Amino acid sequence: MTKDEVLGRKSRPSQVSVNEGSKFIGATFLYMFLALAITGVVAAVLGIVFEKLLYTQDAGTFSRAYATTLIVSLFLYIPTMIWCQISAIRNSKAMVPAYVIYAITMGVFVSTFTNFIPFYVIAIAFGATCLAFGLMTLIAWFSRRNVNTFALIGSGLLMGSLLILAINMIIGIWVDVTPIMWGISYIMLIAVILITVVDLRNVKEIAARGGAGSNVALLCGLTLYIDFVYIFIRMLAIVARFAGRR
Repeated sequence: MTKDEVLGRKSRPSQVSVNEGSKFIGATFLYMFLALAITGVVAAVLGIVFEKLLYTQDAGTFSRAYATTLIVSLFLYIPTMIWCQISAIRNSKAMVPAYVIYAITMGVFVSTFTNFIPFYVIAIAFGATCLAFGLMTLIAWFSRRNVNTFALIGSGLLMGSLLILAINMIIGIWVDVTPIMWGISYIMLIAVILITVVDLRNVKEIAARGGAGSNVALLCGLTLYIDFVYIFIRMLAIVARFAGRR
């Protein structure tokens, strides 16, 4: 056996690992983009439908149609999330329809914003979200620092914000807490951005180990998709606020 053959055999596992890792990253982001596309289409279509109902039907018909759609999607939201998690653990093909239904359900929620917010505001918020997500990806991919601390800080900020929000929902009945609510909104945005960096780094680390099955790629894609949508909703609220001032 020649030296070249020995070196060739030794290099194969590494090459396979790199290829599988690249495929895993590609699949993860593909699943994320597909879910975003489904959500965007559903939100746009429902936004148009509800807008027509608002101007062509009476207020009662619009309210019933709107409430029914939201209630149905609310009942599907948590079960489909659990369905995705269980399917990933069992390595079941059932995760694919669960993933699609979840993206459709999220589209119904997002349609509540496309219904009442001008298109240019949505476009600015989406562009800002894409820019922020791109910067987070660069940080996760090229930073040599341990980003796990971001998860602890982000989780702490998120839990603290939710606790303050719950308290203010009670005292807000008697006290004007709008500045506090906006402060909480900014803090929650920062928290999710920090958590997103960690989620992106996890994708990179899984890929570095040679990747994983399609269900793991789906689950990672779902995680990044949820991060993206949440950041978009927060960005949309901020942009809409400043646009309203103008």
